[in-house]
Amino acid sequence: MSPTVVRQALLAAALTCAALPAFGDKPTYRMTTEYSVTWLGMPIFKGAITGQNLGKRYSLDFRAKATGLLRVIQRSQIVAYANGSVEPSRYRAERFHLRAKWRKKRRRVDIRFAPDGDLKLLVSPAEPGKRKPVPKALAAAGLDPLTALLHSTTVPLDTKPCALKVPIFDGRRRFDIRLEYIGPVKLKRPVSPLLDRAAIKCRIHIRRVAGFTAKEVRDMDRGRKRNAVIWVSKLRRLKMWMPVRFVYPSRWGRATGRVVKISVAPVPHAKGPVK
Repeated sequence: MSPTVVRQALLAAALTCAALPAFGDKPTYRMTTEYSVTWLGMPIFKGAITGQNLGKRYSLDFRAKATGLLRVIQRSQIVAYANGSVEPSRYRAERFHLRAKWRKKRRRVDIRFAPDGDLKLLVSPAEPGKRKPVPKALAAAGLDPLTALLHSTTVPLDTKPCALKVPIFDGRRRFDIRLEYIGPVKLKRPVSPLLDRAAIKCRIHIRRVAGFTAKEVRDMDRGRKRNAVIWVSKLRRLKMWMPVRFVYPSRWGRATGRVVKISVAPVPHAKGPVK
Protein backbone atom coordinates (compact mmCIF):
# COMPACT_ATOMS: atom_id res chain seq x y z
CA MET A 1 0.00 0.00 0.00
CA SER A 2 1.33 3.43 -0.92
CA PRO A 3 1.82 6.31 1.55
CA THR A 4 -0.75 8.27 -0.51
CA VAL A 5 -3.50 5.77 0.37
CA VAL A 6 -2.59 5.96 4.05
CA ARG A 7 -2.52 9.78 4.03
CA GLN A 8 -5.93 9.99 2.33
CA ALA A 9 -7.39 7.36 4.67
CA LEU A 10 -6.08 9.08 7.82
CA LEU A 11 -7.19 12.50 6.57
CA ALA A 12 -10.72 11.21 6.10
CA ALA A 13 -10.55 9.32 9.41
CA ALA A 14 -9.56 12.47 11.25
CA LEU A 15 -12.38 14.33 9.53
CA THR A 16 -14.71 11.56 10.66
CA CYS A 17 -13.64 11.95 14.28
CA ALA A 18 -12.76 15.60 14.89
CA ALA A 19 -15.88 16.85 16.60
CA LEU A 20 -16.48 19.15 19.55
CA PRO A 21 -19.52 21.01 20.88
CA ALA A 22 -20.41 24.25 19.18
CA PHE A 23 -19.00 27.67 20.04
CA GLY A 24 -19.80 29.19 23.42
CA ASP A 25 -18.34 30.86 26.49
CA LYS A 26 -19.47 28.24 29.04
CA PRO A 27 -17.94 24.88 29.97
CA THR A 28 -19.22 22.21 27.62
CA TYR A 29 -18.00 18.65 27.10
CA ARG A 30 -15.08 16.34 26.65
CA MET A 31 -15.61 14.05 23.67
CA THR A 32 -13.63 10.94 22.67
CA THR A 33 -14.29 9.26 19.34
CA GLU A 34 -12.69 5.93 18.45
CA TYR A 35 -12.47 4.71 14.87
CA SER A 36 -11.09 1.91 12.71
CA VAL A 37 -9.84 1.87 9.10
CA THR A 38 -9.89 -1.19 6.84
CA TRP A 39 -8.37 -1.75 3.40
CA LEU A 40 -9.85 -4.49 1.19
CA GLY A 41 -11.66 -5.65 4.31
CA MET A 42 -8.47 -5.98 6.37
CA PRO A 43 -7.83 -3.76 9.43
CA ILE A 44 -4.94 -1.34 8.82
CA PHE A 45 -5.36 1.52 11.32
CA LYS A 46 -7.17 2.30 14.54
CA GLY A 47 -7.14 5.38 16.69
CA ALA A 48 -9.01 7.97 18.67
CA ILE A 49 -9.37 11.70 18.99
CA THR A 50 -10.23 13.47 22.23
CA GLY A 51 -11.44 17.04 22.21
CA GLN A 52 -12.26 19.51 24.95
CA ASN A 53 -14.07 22.82 24.77
CA LEU A 54 -13.67 24.57 28.12
CA GLY A 55 -15.09 28.04 28.11
CA LYS A 56 -12.88 30.00 25.76
CA ARG A 57 -10.23 27.31 25.23
CA TYR A 58 -10.10 24.13 23.15
CA SER A 59 -7.70 21.22 22.76
CA LEU A 60 -7.52 18.17 20.51
CA ASP A 61 -5.45 15.00 20.89
CA PHE A 62 -5.24 12.63 17.87
CA ARG A 63 -3.62 9.18 17.93
CA ALA A 64 -3.49 6.54 15.19
CA LYS A 65 -1.45 3.37 14.76
CA ALA A 66 -1.18 0.56 12.25
CA THR A 67 -2.99 -2.68 13.04
CA GLY A 68 -3.17 -6.17 11.57
CA LEU A 69 -0.80 -7.01 8.73
CA LEU A 70 0.14 -3.35 8.21
CA ARG A 71 1.44 -3.22 11.79
CA VAL A 72 3.74 -6.15 11.10
CA ILE A 73 5.04 -4.57 7.88
CA GLN A 74 5.08 -0.86 8.66
CA ARG A 75 4.65 -0.24 12.42
CA SER A 76 3.35 3.20 11.47
CA GLN A 77 1.85 5.60 13.98
CA ILE A 78 0.80 9.24 14.26
CA VAL A 79 0.41 11.37 17.38
CA ALA A 80 -0.79 14.97 17.09
CA TYR A 81 -2.35 17.65 19.24
CA ALA A 82 -3.59 21.20 18.82
CA ASN A 83 -4.87 23.90 21.14
CA GLY A 84 -6.07 27.46 20.99
CA SER A 85 -8.87 29.86 21.87
CA VAL A 86 -12.57 29.82 21.07
CA GLU A 87 -13.81 33.06 19.54
CA PRO A 88 -17.24 34.03 18.21
CA SER A 89 -17.79 31.93 15.05
CA ARG A 90 -14.20 30.58 14.87
CA TYR A 91 -11.37 28.66 16.53
CA ARG A 92 -8.02 30.47 16.70
CA ALA A 93 -5.13 28.01 16.79
CA GLU A 94 -2.07 28.67 18.96
CA ARG A 95 -0.08 25.48 18.49
CA PHE A 96 -0.08 22.30 16.40
CA HIS A 97 2.37 19.46 17.02
CA LEU A 98 2.73 16.17 15.13
CA ARG A 99 5.01 13.15 15.43
CA ALA A 100 4.72 10.47 12.76
CA LYS A 101 6.48 7.24 11.87
CA TRP A 102 6.15 5.57 8.47
CA ARG A 103 8.31 2.45 8.00
CA LYS A 104 11.73 3.60 9.28
CA LYS A 105 11.07 7.26 8.54
CA ARG A 106 10.16 9.69 11.31
CA ARG A 107 8.79 13.20 11.02
CA ARG A 108 8.08 15.98 13.48
CA VAL A 109 6.11 19.13 12.74
CA ASP A 110 5.59 21.99 15.18
CA ILE A 111 3.61 25.13 14.27
CA ARG A 112 3.14 28.05 16.66
CA PHE A 113 0.68 30.75 15.65
CA ALA A 114 1.25 34.33 16.86
CA PRO A 115 -1.64 36.72 17.64
CA ASP A 116 -0.47 39.07 14.86
CA GLY A 117 -1.00 36.35 12.22
CA ASP A 118 2.65 35.28 11.98
CA LEU A 119 3.78 31.72 12.64
CA LYS A 120 6.90 29.79 13.67
CA LEU A 121 7.51 26.48 11.93
CA LEU A 122 9.77 23.53 12.73
CA VAL A 123 9.90 20.49 10.43
CA SER A 124 12.31 17.68 11.25
CA PRO A 125 14.02 16.24 9.31
CA ALA A 126 14.34 19.20 6.96
CA GLU A 127 12.36 18.96 3.74
CA PRO A 128 14.26 17.86 0.59
CA GLY A 129 14.93 20.33 -2.18
CA LYS A 130 12.19 18.76 -4.31
CA ARG A 131 9.57 20.56 -2.23
CA LYS A 132 9.30 24.35 -2.53
CA PRO A 133 8.54 26.07 0.79
CA VAL A 134 5.04 27.46 1.20
CA PRO A 135 5.13 31.29 1.24
CA LYS A 136 4.56 32.51 4.79
CA ALA A 137 1.49 34.56 3.84
CA LEU A 138 -0.19 31.47 2.36
CA ALA A 139 0.84 29.32 5.33
CA ALA A 140 -0.52 31.82 7.86
CA ALA A 141 -3.83 31.96 5.98
CA GLY A 142 -4.39 28.23 6.58
CA LEU A 143 -5.51 26.35 9.69
CA ASP A 144 -3.50 23.48 11.13
CA PRO A 145 -5.01 20.06 10.22
CA LEU A 146 -6.72 19.38 13.56
CA THR A 147 -8.18 22.86 14.01
CA ALA A 148 -9.30 22.81 10.37
CA LEU A 149 -11.02 19.47 10.81
CA LEU A 150 -12.58 20.65 14.06
CA HIS A 151 -13.90 23.72 12.27
CA SER A 152 -15.24 21.49 9.48
CA THR A 153 -17.18 19.20 11.80
CA THR A 154 -18.53 21.69 14.33
CA VAL A 155 -21.59 22.43 12.23
CA PRO A 156 -24.89 23.26 14.02
CA LEU A 157 -27.99 21.26 13.03
CA ASP A 158 -29.66 24.38 11.59
CA THR A 159 -26.76 24.70 9.11
CA LYS A 160 -26.70 22.79 5.84
CA PRO A 161 -24.03 20.05 6.05
CA CYS A 162 -21.36 19.61 3.37
CA ALA A 163 -21.40 23.26 2.32
CA LEU A 164 -18.00 24.64 3.32
CA LYS A 165 -14.38 25.05 2.25
CA VAL A 166 -11.48 25.04 4.72
CA PRO A 167 -7.84 26.18 4.08
CA ILE A 168 -5.18 23.92 5.66
CA PHE A 169 -1.43 24.21 6.23
CA ASP A 170 0.14 20.99 7.55
CA GLY A 171 3.69 22.31 7.91
CA ARG A 172 4.73 21.24 4.41
CA ARG A 173 1.77 21.80 2.11
CA ARG A 174 -1.04 24.31 1.74
CA PHE A 175 -4.34 22.97 0.38
CA ASP A 176 -8.09 23.48 0.59
CA ILE A 177 -10.73 20.91 1.56
CA ARG A 178 -14.20 21.34 0.14
CA LEU A 179 -17.25 19.21 0.95
CA GLU A 180 -19.89 18.54 -1.71
CA TYR A 181 -23.45 17.46 -0.87
CA ILE A 182 -24.51 14.15 -2.48
CA GLY A 183 -27.77 13.19 -0.75
CA PRO A 184 -29.55 11.50 2.18
CA VAL A 185 -28.79 7.91 3.28
CA LYS A 186 -29.77 5.59 6.16
CA LEU A 187 -27.28 4.09 8.62
CA LYS A 188 -27.85 0.36 9.14
CA ARG A 189 -26.52 0.26 12.70
CA PRO A 190 -25.55 3.55 14.39
CA VAL A 191 -22.60 2.96 16.72
CA SER A 192 -24.19 5.09 19.44
CA PRO A 193 -27.74 5.87 20.60
CA LEU A 194 -26.62 9.51 20.45
CA LEU A 195 -26.73 9.35 16.63
CA ASP A 196 -29.69 9.42 14.24
CA ARG A 197 -30.04 6.68 11.63
CA ALA A 198 -30.71 9.31 9.01
CA ALA A 199 -27.44 10.62 7.52
CA ILE A 200 -26.12 12.82 4.72
CA LYS A 201 -23.55 11.65 2.19
CA CYS A 202 -20.86 14.12 1.06
CA ARG A 203 -17.84 14.06 -1.24
CA ILE A 204 -14.41 15.41 -0.18
CA HIS A 205 -12.47 17.54 -2.68
CA ILE A 206 -8.82 18.53 -2.14
CA ARG A 207 -7.33 21.47 -4.05
CA ARG A 208 -3.58 21.99 -4.12
CA VAL A 209 -2.35 25.49 -3.34
CA ALA A 210 1.42 25.30 -2.62
CA GLY A 211 4.24 23.09 -1.32
CA PHE A 212 3.54 19.88 -3.26
CA THR A 213 6.32 17.81 -4.83
CA ALA A 214 6.08 16.66 -8.45
CA LYS A 215 5.41 13.09 -7.27
CA GLU A 216 2.58 14.21 -4.98
CA VAL A 217 1.07 16.18 -7.88
CA ARG A 218 1.23 13.10 -10.14
CA ASP A 219 -0.34 10.87 -7.46
CA MET A 220 -3.17 13.35 -6.88
CA ASP A 221 -3.78 13.76 -10.62
CA ARG A 222 -4.04 9.98 -11.04
CA GLY A 223 -6.62 9.89 -8.28
CA ARG A 224 -8.54 12.97 -9.38
CA LYS A 225 -11.76 10.98 -9.89
CA ARG A 226 -11.33 8.88 -6.73
CA ASN A 227 -12.57 11.31 -4.11
CA ALA A 228 -13.25 10.13 -0.59
CA VAL A 229 -16.90 10.06 0.46
CA ILE A 230 -18.09 10.81 3.99
CA TRP A 231 -21.36 10.23 5.89
CA VAL A 232 -22.57 12.71 8.56
CA SER A 233 -25.33 12.08 11.08
CA LYS A 234 -27.08 14.22 13.71
CA LEU A 235 -25.59 14.19 17.21
CA ARG A 236 -28.60 15.76 18.90
CA ARG A 237 -27.14 15.92 22.42
CA LEU A 238 -24.59 18.47 21.23
CA LYS A 239 -26.88 19.90 18.53
CA MET A 240 -24.42 19.31 15.69
CA TRP A 241 -23.65 17.17 12.65
CA MET A 242 -21.25 14.27 13.35
CA PRO A 243 -19.22 12.53 10.59
CA VAL A 244 -19.46 8.76 11.15
CA ARG A 245 -18.12 6.91 8.09
CA PHE A 246 -15.93 7.39 5.03
CA VAL A 247 -14.79 5.47 1.94
CA TYR A 248 -11.69 6.20 -0.14
CA PRO A 249 -11.55 4.22 -3.45
CA SER A 250 -7.80 4.19 -4.11
CA ARG A 251 -6.26 2.48 -7.14
CA TRP A 252 -4.84 -0.11 -4.72
CA GLY A 253 -8.26 -0.92 -3.29
CA ARG A 254 -11.01 0.50 -1.15
CA ALA A 255 -10.20 1.98 2.27
CA THR A 256 -13.14 2.29 4.67
CA GLY A 257 -13.23 4.01 8.03
CA ARG A 258 -15.98 4.12 10.62
CA VAL A 259 -16.58 5.44 14.09
CA VAL A 260 -16.78 2.54 16.54
CA LYS A 261 -17.39 4.36 19.83
CA ILE A 262 -18.40 7.83 21.05
CA SER A 263 -17.98 9.01 24.64
CA VAL A 264 -19.33 12.39 25.77
CA ALA A 265 -19.04 13.70 29.33
CA PRO A 266 -19.37 17.13 30.98
CA VAL A 267 -16.20 18.67 32.33
CA PRO A 268 -15.71 21.30 35.05
CA HIS A 269 -14.69 24.81 34.18
CA ALA A 270 -10.93 25.15 33.66
CA LYS A 271 -9.20 27.90 35.63
CA GLY A 272 -6.07 27.79 33.50
CA PRO A 273 -5.37 27.22 29.79
CA VAL A 274 -6.11 23.87 28.24
CA LYS A 275 -2.86 22.04 27.48
